Order: sequence, then structure tokens, then C-alpha cells
Amino acid sequence: MKISIVGDFNLEQKEKFLPLIDGFVRDHKVGVPVIICAGEVELLSIIDTYAKDKGFPSVILGNVLTLAVLNGDKIIFVWDGENKKYLEMVKLAKKQKRPYIDLRTK
Repeated sequence: MKISIVGDFNLEQKEKFLPLIDGFVRDHKVGVPVIICAGEVELLSIIDTYAKDKGFPSVILGNVLTLAVLNGDKIIFVWDGENKKYLEMVKLAKKQKRPYIDLRTK
């Protein structure tokens, strides 16, 4: 199973969002999940470290959001609810009928 994490949060928000992401991954994984990540630099670093600590393979796509949405079996969006590029990705996930959760930073 491929779980895509798309968006933006910073180190100060890590304590709030990483446990939510970890719970989702634990509850929804089938076998060893592949973590796909796209978004802002701090998120990429945090999620890459998370995946390595858990022993999960990870694919870091930088700012290639569309590829992360189209390749994830399930998607976690972490964003402020206002950024237009992430709003477009949520719309794409809906259009492609990809299951997702939406975690808001504001």
C-alpha cells in the first residue's frame, strides 16, 4: 500500500501532526507501506525521518504534488485550508476517487 502525505507543517507543529499521521498509517497499512511525500521542505524532512525510523520505504517527490496524489492509495493532506495549490490537489483526489483525510494546520 502506498500512503501519500502532501502539504506543509513545520517543526513546531510536528508534535501535533506526526502522531495523527502515525495513527493513520498504523490503522490503514496493509503489509509494509510505502510512504510517498510531497510538499514543503520541512514536511519532506520530517516525513522522511519518520519513514526511516519506522523501517518503511519512502519516496520523496519534493514539490511534485500531482504525482503524489495520483500514486497514493490513500492520501493525507496537511495544510492550512487556504493554499490554492493544495486545494487543487484535494480536488484532484476527489476527482480520482482517492480516499484521503484532511488535517488543517489553522
